[in-house]
Amino acid sequence: MVSWLGEAKPVVDDLIVRVLKLRDELSLSTASRSGDASETSEVCEECEDKNASVWCEVCRDKFCDECAQSTHSSKRLRQHPLVPLEKRSEPLPKV
Repeated sequence: MVSWLGEAKPVVDDLIVRVLKLRDELSLSTASRSGDASETSEVCEECEDKNASVWCEVCRDKFCDECAQSTHSSKRLRQHPLVPLEKRSEPLPKV
């Protein structure tokens, strides 16, 4: 075993804790900006900024109205059934 590793462990542990706290703070500040999705709502998979309102049965993703329209405007994707989130046929996977 490397002798310096024992001395570095508290420093590494502290760094990990700080990085995780910063990640959580960034996540909270992003969610709390005005007009953005709240922590308890489901966020659009495309823009990751607005509240999702529809679920694509084929893509299996949730979208805000704006992203659903722009993403599914092509001839091929227009065929995908978009349903309100509360009426989706399967639950969303946990992140």
